Amino acid sequence: MGAERKSAVITEKSLKNTAYHEAGHALVAILTEGALPIDKATVMPRGSALGYVSWLPEGDQNSESRKEMVAHMDVCMGGRVA
Repeated sequence: MGAERKSAVITEKSLKNTAYHEAGHALVAILTEGALPIDKATVMPRGSALGYVSWLPEGDQNSESRKEMVAHMDVCMGGRVA
């Protein structure tokens, strides 16, 4: 995602909204069967993002099952729902 943008001025309200958004992704990833395990979650601005949650597969993965694809879509929508 890039280096942390230390010069970014973020309001308390924006930081709180970002935290809820990223927590939504993380919670759905934890609670959804078939979702990849979370590697890192942050609300520090990096690149053009205000925060992000990243996940890594447990091993090399060349394809996804339908269950994993649906879980990925669930996790992507989790931030919006939060």
